Amino acid sequence: ITHNALMGACEKATQWSRALCIYDELPMRRLQPSVRTYAALMSALTKGQLWMRVVAVLDDIRAGSSPPDLIAYNAAITATEKGSAWGLALHLHTEMLGSSVVPDVVTYSGLMRAHDKGHRWDQALALLDRMRGSKISADTIAMNTCISACASGSQWWHAQRLLDEMERGLPRLKMWIPMEDMQRRGIAHDGMAYYTAITAFLAASQRPRALELMRQMQHRGLDPDGPAVAK
Repeated sequence: ITHNALMGACEKATQWSRALCIYDELPMRRLQPSVRTYAALMSALTKGQLWMRVVAVLDDIRAGSSPPDLIAYNAAITATEKGSAWGLALHLHTEMLGSSVVPDVVTYSGLMRAHDKGHRWDQALALLDRMRGSKISADTIAMNTCISACASGSQWWHAQRLLDEMERGLPRLKMWIPMEDMQRRGIAHDGMAYYTAITAFLAASQRPRALELMRQMQHRGLDPDGPAVAK
């Protein structure tokens, strides 16, 4: 319990090197890492942008007595996606399904970001459909990620359709998400879906479309003077 508490403190303080030291000391103390130990370590390493270390920890879990669970796979998918190793993130998803571990909204959001970075907007849309087919509610993070993939892929119609769908389906979406979780998953707070789409449109030299979205934001009472506009 003591080493779990220390590991958790290191994770919150982003002290990944200290977390690794605690982990390496466990065999010498004849202690076995628990699910909490692995989760805290992988989170600390992800914050330190050490995705290869996260994958190594996943290998340690595989070599242990219990197979990786949903938390471990989500941590590895998030780390590899953030490290731009999006191909590995997709491979981990395949392995995850083969292990009968059921994905959740965090899994799908991470995979959509991987497809976004891999310029595979159609696969991001397919994941959104698969998620809904599995009766998993898409939160604003998942929708925002899919909008980014579509806009980055010049799929303006799909991006606008998803924005409109979010506007119509506010009661059905999980719109409130703890700020700490939003920051951990790398998104803005107000008007995030619009800011994402506007940024993608501007990057693709589609200024008229970006301006149209800004007008939509004003009409819906959102502040268009956000991070995307500053770019």
